[in-house]
Amino acid sequence: MAYMRLCGKWDLHLLVDEIYALSVFENAEMEDAVPFTSVLSLSAEGLMDPRKIHAQWGFSKDFGATGMRIGCLISQSNPVFLKSLESFSLFNFPSSLADNAAAALLMDEKFTDCYISLYRSRLEESYKYVTRFLKEHGIPYRKPNASLFLMVNLAAVAHVVSDDDILALLREEKLYVTSASGYRSETSGWFRLVIAHPQHVLDEGLKRMQRALS
Repeated sequence: MAYMRLCGKWDLHLLVDEIYALSVFENAEMEDAVPFTSVLSLSAEGLMDPRKIHAQWGFSKDFGATGMRIGCLISQSNPVFLKSLESFSLFNFPSSLADNAAAALLMDEKFTDCYISLYRSRLEESYKYVTRFLKEHGIPYRKPNASLFLMVNLAAVAHVVSDDDILALLREEKLYVTSASGYRSETSGWFRLVIAHPQHVLDEGLKRMQRALS
């Protein structure tokens, strides 16, 4: 609501990225976690022009379908704005195979409801499993209640200092993680650790990480 008030004051558009909208899970470590609420469900009355509120979402995170390359921009009160997007969206349309697959997925409400419930429960299980390892090995991490990865401070336990040196050690073990610096982190030493894997994959990855940093 504060963002709406700010945008209303300065006559700005509010574009909200809801790419992790369905990747919210229960985290016992965050008793006061704020549940996801779409900007599209909020009333802008008295705050800003509703024609300037937009949300974007895609399949890449919630459905693990990065290769599908399909997303959407939702603007409920501005048909003129949506019409203006058509002129260049013609050059960015997905393949017919991806288009049909996405449509079939969204139309099967029984499957998607079941999938989302299972997906969230598995994220919760993976979070507990990985954070137990991190605690045992003294690796600091940030506590989320959404998304499919953790931000972990590997510099706290590595015998090298720079992010590049830590990445080099991990590459030697054929372990691929990304530095938070690539996401404009203001603090070095943090890395993005994906937890949305089967347990045997997590076991192998954590074992390699421990070996690389020891």
